[in-house]
Amino acid sequence: MYFSQKYRTMSTHHVLLILTVAALLCGQSSASSTGTPASPSEAATSDVMTTTDEATTDATTPVDTTPVDTTPVDTTPVDTTTDLPTTAAPTEAGSTLPPFEAPTNVTIDDYDTTTITVGWEHDHVSTSHYTINATCNAANPGSTCVDGAERVDNTESSGTVGDLTPGALYDIVVVAYTGPDDPGSASDSETQRTRPEQVTGLTKVAETTNSINISWTPPSDNVWDSYEIIVSPEDGSNSPIRVSNSSVTSYSVTGLTAGRLYNISVVVLSGSERSDESSEQMRSRPNAAVLEIDDSNVDSSSIAVTWSAVDGDLDYYAVSCSDGGTAIPAIIPKGGSLAAKCEGYSTAGSEQMITVVTVSGTTNSSDAEKTINTRPNAAVLEIDDSNIDGGSIAVTWSEVGGELDYYAVSCSDGGTANPAKVPEGGTLAAKCEGYSIAGSAQTITVVTVSGTTNSSDAEMTINTRPNAAVLEIDDSNVDGTSIAVRWSEVDGDLDYYAVSCSDGGTVNPAIVQEGGTLAAKCEGYSTPGSAQTITVVTVSGTSNSTDAEITINTRPNAAVLEIDDSNIDGGSIAVRWSEVDGELDYYAVSCSDGGTANPAKVQEGGTLQPNVKGTIQQEVHRLLQ
Repeated sequence: MYFSQKYRTMSTHHVLLILTVAALLCGQSSASSTGTPASPSEAATSDVMTTTDEATTDATTPVDTTPVDTTPVDTTPVDTTTDLPTTAAPTEAGSTLPPFEAPTNVTIDDYDTTTITVGWEHDHVSTSHYTINATCNAANPGSTCVDGAERVDNTESSGTVGDLTPGALYDIVVVAYTGPDDPGSASDSETQRTRPEQVTGLTKVAETTNSINISWTPPSDNVWDSYEIIVSPEDGSNSPIRVSNSSVTSYSVTGLTAGRLYNISVVVLSGSERSDESSEQMRSRPNAAVLEIDDSNVDSSSIAVTWSAVDGDLDYYAVSCSDGGTAIPAIIPKGGSLAAKCEGYSTAGSEQMITVVTVSGTTNSSDAEKTINTRPNAAVLEIDDSNIDGGSIAVTWSEVGGELDYYAVSCSDGGTANPAKVPEGGTLAAKCEGYSIAGSAQTITVVTVSGTTNSSDAEMTINTRPNAAVLEIDDSNVDGTSIAVRWSEVDGDLDYYAVSCSDGGTVNPAIVQEGGTLAAKCEGYSTPGSAQTITVVTVSGTSNSTDAEITINTRPNAAVLEIDDSNIDGGSIAVRWSEVDGELDYYAVSCSDGGTANPAKVQEGGTLQPNVKGTIQQEVHRLLQ
């Protein structure tokens, strides 16, 4: 057996102290017997050398003359948990004691979250006991790890050290002791990690159609570096999942199938060690239906939707309606006809809601909602002739019953709605303008809009106003009882021309077809020279042109002239006449070349006797109005 250098020195000190005390006692005795006291130093040196020689040397060994170390002996108890050297230490004289063998073939026989069981080999000779020291390895993060030690009886070759930190990496050393104050002889170090504890409180925090958010409570006072999440059944590459951040307490498992039931487990990892699994069954959210309005089944008291089958797992679809409506049907099983309606609402154009929920097990999809208005009432249109022209058509209407947001106005090709939207309570009139052909048939459409739903189309086809004819007096056909006009074909579209006369006249013809002879007359008037009106209207479909009117006097009677000899001289001629029958405005007098009429105009009721100077020819006629 051997001792460490420290304790070797302490043992020598004990011996020297004893020898010194003995030498002092002997010196005092010798001095008493001889009567001559020796000096303390001589006595101490001589006796110590003699005693030492007798105690520690033979005849061939030199005497150790090293001064006595009188330092007080260190009586501190031996720390049996300190790793100790396993080789023999030299003595003060330089010789080597035979080694005390350390335990060998240390093995890790078993371990769990807080214990490590160790086995070893040792001859047990002179062994008082063993200590298993578990020291936290420097690779452990933070300060969570706690060292452990266990004393084992000297007859044992295995033992378990407990109260360790779960998941921590330990350096394991077995130390053999010969006595309570012996520092012992330590084995080689082995490393072993305890198993981490499992998480608690694993729960589903939230879910989506392709993910489940989970959370957990990590083990307390553990050492770990990551988690492993196991998903069953596996979808794609979702399992296992390594979460390398040890500080997280939640995770979103993605890539899942909508509506599917999964078993999700969380394992705590510390190095290569794994905790027990913490597992829960969780279901992802089923996909929501994507609703489309089924307009063909929407009316003034009902709304309706259709949808396509959703991907993923599901059991059925549940249908519900806003207040006042009844779902038809309320439950649609997987594989059924994917259509439903809410009926029984009382107000046309009212906003209503239908809701469809996909159900898988106990988990519902998000609500698939569609707000739809029952069909609003359609407007009843009337032609607004006052706002129709060659490039525009126009309508008016009255407010419809029920609920609505606005009226949408649209036009046939080439036209622009003005306005395109008429709000509820606004002026209920609109026009389509910008057409290029006068008299062309165009359509204006007004739709009552309430939320998502339109009324049936309120349409009216109207012709833009056709161009009016430009009338010319047809003097060749004007006489004392008739007036007459002619005109050229107008541009644009038309069906015919309608001719009318002022009172007392008869139109001839009343209708002039497109492509016919563009002339007409009004005849049968009783008063020569009377002012009469002929009107021609271009007609195209529903629209008439503005009136093409011309007022023409029937031909007045001519004056009957007589020579006024009394007023004729060498440079003048003169006439007189009597008032003619019928209507007239005035008489216009003109002269042959070189003469000047005096007066040039004779008003009705004036002196009917003008002088004409400078010519022997005269002409008196009545002007047409």
